[in-house]
Amino acid sequence: MTRGYPDYTRNVGLNAEGNFQVGLTSAPEWFADNMEGATLKWVQGFGTVAFTTVAAAAGAESEVFSGVQALKITSAAGGSGLASRRFGGLPETGRIACQAIFKLVVDADFEDSNDSAEILHLSYRTGTQLKSAMLAYNPRNGKWYLRDTLTTRVFLGTYKIQEDDWHVARMEIDPATNKYTDIRVDNKIFDPDGQAFHVAADTDPANTLISFRNNADTGDNAITIIDDVQVFYRES
Repeated sequence: MTRGYPDYTRNVGLNAEGNFQVGLTSAPEWFADNMEGATLKWVQGFGTVAFTTVAAAAGAESEVFSGVQALKITSAAGGSGLASRRFGGLPETGRIACQAIFKLVVDADFEDSNDSAEILHLSYRTGTQLKSAMLAYNPRNGKWYLRDTLTTRVFLGTYKIQEDDWHVARMEIDPATNKYTDIRVDNKIFDPDGQAFHVAADTDPANTLISFRNNADTGDNAITIIDDVQVFYRES
């Protein structure tokens, strides 16, 4: 059963009087980062990766969604920006979901391509395989894409989001079938229509990578801001 935000599943039990009750419990969380730590833990691959604490001003949104800081990824001029984190291998005991709060500051600063904003990229090794799923977006035309079995981008649908506003994206995959099962951006629900993600033989030790990347238009600096990243497992 696919769920929205926050990530909840029904739980039936008995109350103090011995009657059945229905409660809400969250799916197991494997990884979370609300960007509130004093130490920057995200690896800078390209461009500049740093915390931002810029508050709202007249006519301008805050660069922080919750708490006091967020992660700001600024591409090199006409180049790319990339932030990533690695952690332990993911349990394949059910569906896996990742989600993040994000904003893209100026649409026109992004390259006009099918991967100019990699909104969610989850890649993990099992000890025998490498599995990689990605949700990408072109801010110039509002088109969304998924990474397929050949690591190319396949069209998912069109849903234009407002620049410099906060949004939430969620990607759910099924490691048993190696397919995308649910994609959501704000109130938009996309149907992945059985699309499979990339799987390849790999004998490296089990580990997980989550990353965010942007690609800028010629001479521009694309800016992506990320807050509240979560990865869940044993989805139902």
